[in-house]
Amino acid sequence: MAGSSRSRGKGWLWAVALLSGAFLALGVPSGAAVGATIAPEAVSALQTLAVREKLAHDAYAMFTAQTTLPIFGNLTDGESQHLTTVRALLSKHGIVDLTAGDEIGDFDDATVKATYDAAVVAGSVSTAAALQQGIGMERALSTQLAGMLTSDVPKDVRQVATNLLDATGNHLAALEQILVATPPASDPPTADPPGIARVQTAQVRAQVSGRYRVGERLTLSPSPVKTDAGVTLRWRVTKETRATCTVRTHNGASTVLLRAPGRCVVVGYAPAPSPEYAPFTVTRTYRVMGRATSG
Repeated sequence: MAGSSRSRGKGWLWAVALLSGAFLALGVPSGAAVGATIAPEAVSALQTLAVREKLAHDAYAMFTAQTTLPIFGNLTDGESQHLTTVRALLSKHGIVDLTAGDEIGDFDDATVKATYDAAVVAGSVSTAAALQQGIGMERALSTQLAGMLTSDVPKDVRQVATNLLDATGNHLAALEQILVATPPASDPPTADPPGIARVQTAQVRAQVSGRYRVGERLTLSPSPVKTDAGVTLRWRVTKETRATCTVRTHNGASTVLLRAPGRCVVVGYAPAPSPEYAPFTVTRTYRVMGRATSG
């Protein structure tokens, strides 16, 4: 089938990454409360499901901005509703929500953050590539939901998983149907689509997103980073997180100092050198733990 063959390749990025042991190992932070009336396996499954639903929502939100397909806006709304439903279950059973307070693109787990970043970049190549990423996401969600239904979970969790599995199947069918009529990402376009700028790329090895201690200084780049368009990447912290962290560049090396407990968002930005290019942006989110020291 055309839709089946075209949905291979980059679309499997989600299926491989999201089904990896590292992702399924997501658990409860040390000292956090868990549900007393639900098995540990079900607790972990619900927490992982919330992260996956958020990841799908955030990726679809990005694809909505990158393409003209209405389906991505609809899927963004749908995943938002799914996440709200899962969060209600977490609250009901007294389970820690690992997505609480996170904005679009924010994930405490470094593996999940890397998966999200890679998928958004892969999906930005073309409309077909974005559809393939969506197909991979829905397949990964379907696999987990089906697994939950074969395990020992409470009645309310089972009902939600059943409903979400049906909805995920509908999402998958819609994406595959649209992909059949869409040129695959590997097909060279006959002309540059109007209004679509070329994507800048860069080798960024900044410290991965995650939890760190007050006082740590993290490396963003040991030397200046340039995009393939020759533009130098500049690092900064967002206005809202300046009290938490500070970026310093010295002799071409950029670091971020974690000064106080809270959330630190660091952005690397390279402006477009000409109208044919799009700006390049990379984000790291650091959760700063511990107490600030005086002086």
